[in-house]
Amino acid sequence: MALMAGFCSTARAERDADFAARLRQAGFTQLADIEIDRLLAKPNLTEDTRVALMLEKARILELKAVAAQLDEAAQIDLIRKAQDVLNSFISRYASRPEKTDASYELQFLNRVLGLLYVRQAQYQSDEAARDDLIARGRAALDQATAGYGALRGEFEKRRDELKAEQKKQQDLYDAEVVKLKPDRAVMRAAERLSAELADKISAAEFSAIQCRYLEADSTGGLGRALKKIAGREAEGDALLDKAMALYNALFNDYKATPYIEVAYRSVCESVRMQCAKGQAAEALKRIQAEINTFLTTYREEMKKEPVFRRIAGHMRLVAAEAYNALGKYKEARDEAGLASRDPLSTLKDEADIEVARSYKGEGDINRAATMLAEVIAANGSSRKAAIDLVLEWLKENPAISAKFPAETQFMLAMLLYNARRHGEAGQILAALAGAAGPEEAKWAPASLLYIAQCRVKEAEMKKAQLAGAGNGPEGAKVYLDGLKNAVAVIMEQLVTKYSGLKTPEGQAVLKRALYLALDWQSQVLRLENEKEQKARMESILAAFNAIFPGAANIPDANYLRGVGLETEGKYQEAIDAYKAVAPDRNQGLVAKLRVTLCEYRLYRQGKAQPVEEFQRLWSELSGEIEQLSAKLNDPAAKLEENEKTQFNSGMSEGEYTRMLMLFYANEKETAAALGEGAKKARKIIELAGPFPQKYPDSAYQGQVTFMLARSRIENGEGEAAEADVEKLKDRPDLYQNALGAIRDSYFNLHIEARKKNDAEAAKKYGEKFITFATRFAQAFPNALTAGDKLNMGDYLYQAGRTDEAAVMLTQAWEMFEEGFKSGKYNTPDAAARARAALRVIGERLGDVLLGSENIDKFKKAGEVYARLLELRKEDMRPGHKNAMDLEKAFNVDGLARHYMARRAMTAVAVQALAGGEMPDMDSLVGAVDVLAGSARMLKALTREWWLTEYWMARGLLTQRDYKTAAKVCDNVRAISVGFKAESGAGETAFGGKTFKALFEGLAADMANARKPPE
Repeated sequence: MALMAGFCSTARAERDADFAARLRQAGFTQLADIEIDRLLAKPNLTEDTRVALMLEKARILELKAVAAQLDEAAQIDLIRKAQDVLNSFISRYASRPEKTDASYELQFLNRVLGLLYVRQAQYQSDEAARDDLIARGRAALDQATAGYGALRGEFEKRRDELKAEQKKQQDLYDAEVVKLKPDRAVMRAAERLSAELADKISAAEFSAIQCRYLEADSTGGLGRALKKIAGREAEGDALLDKAMALYNALFNDYKATPYIEVAYRSVCESVRMQCAKGQAAEALKRIQAEINTFLTTYREEMKKEPVFRRIAGHMRLVAAEAYNALGKYKEARDEAGLASRDPLSTLKDEADIEVARSYKGEGDINRAATMLAEVIAANGSSRKAAIDLVLEWLKENPAISAKFPAETQFMLAMLLYNARRHGEAGQILAALAGAAGPEEAKWAPASLLYIAQCRVKEAEMKKAQLAGAGNGPEGAKVYLDGLKNAVAVIMEQLVTKYSGLKTPEGQAVLKRALYLALDWQSQVLRLENEKEQKARMESILAAFNAIFPGAANIPDANYLRGVGLETEGKYQEAIDAYKAVAPDRNQGLVAKLRVTLCEYRLYRQGKAQPVEEFQRLWSELSGEIEQLSAKLNDPAAKLEENEKTQFNSGMSEGEYTRMLMLFYANEKETAAALGEGAKKARKIIELAGPFPQKYPDSAYQGQVTFMLARSRIENGEGEAAEADVEKLKDRPDLYQNALGAIRDSYFNLHIEARKKNDAEAAKKYGEKFITFATRFAQAFPNALTAGDKLNMGDYLYQAGRTDEAAVMLTQAWEMFEEGFKSGKYNTPDAAARARAALRVIGERLGDVLLGSENIDKFKKAGEVYARLLELRKEDMRPGHKNAMDLEKAFNVDGLARHYMARRAMTAVAVQALAGGEMPDMDSLVGAVDVLAGSARMLKALTREWWLTEYWMARGLLTQRDYKTAAKVCDNVRAISVGFKAESGAGETAFGGKTFKALFEGLAADMANARKPPE
């Protein structure tokens, strides 16, 4: 009975999972998300159901990212998070069939992200920023294209396997048919299985076709965008040609198959690509020919089946686009009318867009705007295309916006604002704010609010541009002026004219505007602490009191000042400001806690203080958290929602800081806070455990997760820490922090064990480190820092896994080098640390590359050692008076000579492996001289000595100086007593060969070279 109950429960869970998927498909994403979370909490789910739910959850996040009406930067961030979720899913379920579905969704996101970037590039005036956006867009779209190509291969393989299985069933059936007494059961089973396989074959075939179509779409999308950017037209044309070829191949392969609709969609897109190239006349001729052929071939089918009428409609629509491109506007309207004349057609909105284009072309902006406004208001599938067209027109002439209804104008302004086209948004908003009439109170206040925000955003962008051009002071002035202008818009226009608004919407706008004005004015005061600006701050606070009298959440000026100072790192000044907050205000308790937080920050960064100060801070912080908690949970306090949020935020930061205090505490500090013998890791585990449930929206979730994982490992709870990580796979942000914490903890333990010469522990923790580092790299490839790759490469190098080490070290090297080029290391300390890291990477990487037998790797090694020599000279420069002194010291410096010798080895190796090419004698002679000098300085029989002697002899042999090369070999043979193993001759050099084998090979090469020709 219990077994049956479990079975029924599982079956019900699977039905519920299917229900959640249907909710998502119907557009009820929030309900679907809640339902999935409810189901995932059940303990008796099958693995199949859990995987299906996880994939649905990833799809919901993907939908939210793609549909978000946000600032494009915020949308890109959401898409990145959705990508991380899907990458994590693919990594976790790599052997399951759902991996293919997740990969398909991932490529969709890559495509959307790439098109977002290139769209931003079209409106970017700064050349460097535009090039960066194009590079990002190209990278994402290239990933999508490659991904669709790989998926297509998977689907085609699946199709072929299914076809082979279907043939087996058909053979079984045929074998029974010819028998005198056929087994009907076998025949029925074969028929049934063959029919089921036919459906699966069709699904696999269609998926492969979709991948081909989307591969072409990704290529064409990039091409169309680049075609619109000055200086990138040729690249755009090349990509459009490639997309046309892909679409044409798809059309030719499937135009006479059951997949005819996708085939004809492909030819339509191919014609659109041709129009985008500026070949509208040829495109029109082609689509008309296809229309005529189609109408003749499928005349009867069009009478019976909607799919054929739909195909004809799409082709007519493309013909309308071509006519519009040629300036034949009446013909365009005629074709658009034919495209949508079928009563069942879904193309009316798309046809209306082409009609609107034709009216715009004729100069009838009113009719064009009316039609597009109707398409936008209908909120159908063509709404986005209509909006994009309007935004394109607005780029030509912002005054066109006045032709649309006020609601549409405001929506367009918001889209421009979110796309960071603040100047254009501001023009539309200014027109709305200045328009009188019955709807003035509805649109003018919100328009003024966003005008103020546009001023600040424009100032931020200008500041960044000026700073990038090396004109930071001018940028700071521009930003200050922008803040002042924005505050003036709020106070002198919005508040002055609309302070009497009593509608909920009006009150919300006023409150939001005043909070922004306070924030901006706080920034102004930090930059220009003049009497006039202080008076402006007081006027804002006075407006707050006047418009919202008696409200419990009126900001306190001292509190605001404290927040600003704390943000700047001026902790003592912030403490003074917080202490001036009126104690009877609700903010008073939060201010008290912030005083302690600032005092702790001063404690950490200041001079050494008595341990009693740490004890005081710990005690006060703990008490203040309790006071806030009591107030928050007291019904008599009657806190406003925003005050509850503020209290919760303060408590979560307080709790986090308590953990942070312990995390960095030394033994004496830990004993002062917790008592003698107490372990700080246990206390952190105790505090961190309930934190996610108490503060689910806290900004400190990631840091707390990190400290919890590190503390568990420190407390010997490695398995528990690893189990915690597994539970977080559904939360990529926290999973990333926890995975990183475990990785770093094991790395630290590995390093400590190496320092103690504990080989067993070093190996144990090292293997743990590389396991979690690899998992992190697979799940979050974009989050890997140069330091992470250095650590991985260093461990793999120490472990003798040279091929893997080379990959990681090369990537780390390139990231650090890119950092130098981009000015990332712009302080002396940062530059010194980066140079030190580059030196470590270079030494490891050079050694690994020298252990290969690949000419390209030897060339790369030469570049690495050349750069190491530059870094060494930079490090030596401060201690020398002039260039001559520096050069003398540099030429006798031991480390520099080592790098010179290594570079000489690469020079010899490149020439020795160059095949039949004539050697560059000057280069070889110079390299051999360096190696000869180095060999005299080295202790015999060390690895470096063996390498130096070998490459010196190899260089002499390449020069055809057989006599001297033989002397070197004979000398090495004598010193190593005939290449005895204990002399180091038995050690593996590279390519799996020992030094003994290498020298014996040299001797054989010399003997062959000396033989007279036969």
